[in-house]
Amino acid sequence: MAPASQHGQPRIFISHGKMDSILSIEHCSRKIVPKLQRAGYDLVYQEFNGFHTVPTDIASSALEWFGA
Repeated sequence: MAPASQHGQPRIFISHGKMDSILSIEHCSRKIVPKLQRAGYDLVYQEFNGFHTVPTDIASSALEWFGA
C-alpha cells in the first residue's frame, strides 16, 4: 500500500487468514493496519484461523458493521 495522498476518511474493514499462503499476513495486514490506524481511519481488523478465503461469519460481521 503506497497511496500518493489520502482523500476522505472511508470506513475500512479488513480480515485476514493467519495461514494465508497467497497474501502473507505478516507482509500485508500486519503492516497495513497500523498505518491506517495511525492515519485515523475508522477501521475494524479481524484475523481468523484459516487461509485466503474469508469465512461466512467474518463476511457477515463486515456487512453488519458497514450497515450500522
